[in-house]
Amino acid sequence: PVKYTLLGAIDDASGQVVGLFLTQNECLYGYLETLRQCCTDFGIPQTVYSDNHTIFRSPKTGKMTTDELIAGKTVHLTQFGRSMHELGVDMIFAKTPQAKGRIERLWKTLQSRLPVELAKRGIRTLTEANLFLEKEYRTLFNQKFAVEPEAASIFVPLTAQTDIDSILCVKHTRKTDAAGTFSFKNRCFQILDNGFPIINARREITVLISPRFGIRVKYNGQVYDTVTLNASNNWRYNWYELDDSDEWQVVENGTPEGYTVSISRQGITFVMTNTKTTPGDSSGGSGDPSGNTGGLSGFADSGWMGPILPQTGVLWWPIPFMAAAGLILFIIGWRKWKHEERRA
Repeated sequence: PVKYTLLGAIDDASGQVVGLFLTQNECLYGYLETLRQCCTDFGIPQTVYSDNHTIFRSPKTGKMTTDELIAGKTVHLTQFGRSMHELGVDMIFAKTPQAKGRIERLWKTLQSRLPVELAKRGIRTLTEANLFLEKEYRTLFNQKFAVEPEAASIFVPLTAQTDIDSILCVKHTRKTDAAGTFSFKNRCFQILDNGFPIINARREITVLISPRFGIRVKYNGQVYDTVTLNASNNWRYNWYELDDSDEWQVVENGTPEGYTVSISRQGITFVMTNTKTTPGDSSGGSGDPSGNTGGLSGFADSGWMGPILPQTGVLWWPIPFMAAAGLILFIIGWRKWKHEERRA
């Protein structure tokens, strides 16, 4: 049978289950989804009490030497720790399972009750199970087992200004290249705002990754979508809700070296074609029409090379004479060598 991992969170004051999420294995995404349920349905907690799993805590925590501390070195937060820091949540790390008694008792209860509930409803997929856990079972469980807390709740409700998607995700820092694109995991992405790039070259951006929305970019407090063209989308991207009164065109930034680009329009469809050029082919450039600059025309036009120097191979008529002279020298050398061999 296939085994899955159930992740959850429980309010220590009331015993309410504030998050349940089923995954194929214990992972960062599962814990972020559990915290998402807590934040959206109950509010942001004051403190999260977890074990010492490396998802929550860097293995280097508490192991830095005195010299490293004096030098000002710090331990980087994990992605989960960074998310909690952005939400203003403190973290406490338990050293033993007994220190997390309430959540451990929850697991014992769910191990006996939850499989029966899933079987009664004929639930067989992860998607169905997680929908049931979040929308139905958690409420039923809390109605039966939760208690009235002794003090008022200290959960902080989410505000309209809090973009929870931009917090509960994985973040990496990148820089845009000269074309305004960026590379991530050996793939090139174009940043979009209503379908067009708006971030200048060589700007530091934050890449946001989540199964919920894919890959986005955050820059100057604004979040942008990205698009990548590949075989899976048939090298096609569609823009919608564009103003018909404007004139639209497409431009390819960062054409790969050794390729030329041509763009044609068929009604509202733009077709962009990259053609591989052969060495010395100047058909795709804008240099000398005579072709004397060969494959260097693109660089010559940019002005950084200076005057074009004569190239070897432009004049062909001396080649037969040079070949004949070389043959004669070879024969003379060979005859001299044979003569010396006979004398020896």
